[in-house]
Amino acid sequence: MNSCAWTSTILGTLLGVFYLWLVLKPASWRNAAAKFPRSVWAGRILTAVAVLWVSWLLFHMNLGRLSFLKSAVWYLAPICYLLIIFFMDDLLAPRALGGLMLLAANPIFYHVRWHDSNLRLIIVVLGYIIVIKGMLLVLSPFQFRRLVNRFLNTDSQCRRWGGVGLAFSAFLLILGLFVF
Repeated sequence: MNSCAWTSTILGTLLGVFYLWLVLKPASWRNAAAKFPRSVWAGRILTAVAVLWVSWLLFHMNLGRLSFLKSAVWYLAPICYLLIIFFMDDLLAPRALGGLMLLAANPIFYHVRWHDSNLRLIIVVLGYIIVIKGMLLVLSPFQFRRLVNRFLNTDSQCRRWGGVGLAFSAFLLILGLFVF
């Protein structure tokens, strides 16, 4: 399997698990989604993952004249984490989720960049959708609850959107396993 096939398969699997939860347990999902924006521990854990990921990226990035600052990244990361959880604690979980979505686009684009098939553009468009949703959550985290209440307010809506998502996940799995 090439990197584009792996990316498509991993995305299809992750999205499939998420959408399967919407189809099989819609009430459980709506309950978790209602508690998520104000969840202190979810926000702290997701923020820790995002700060570690950014620190790792900065440490391995070519910073040119600022390369001498790379050793400070590991000292500044805990300070940044503490500042974020103390001063941005309101709706931290959706903000951190949005930050992780922004970070997740990087490996997606990296792995499909040089693939010669035009079908890779499906993965690229999906990556840009993830980026746009991540920006929306970082800039206005209250949109999380508003969108959940608008599109996933009832069990039937959850199952319907979950079915659409499962179909798309199956398409990504087929694309990754048999086409690329």
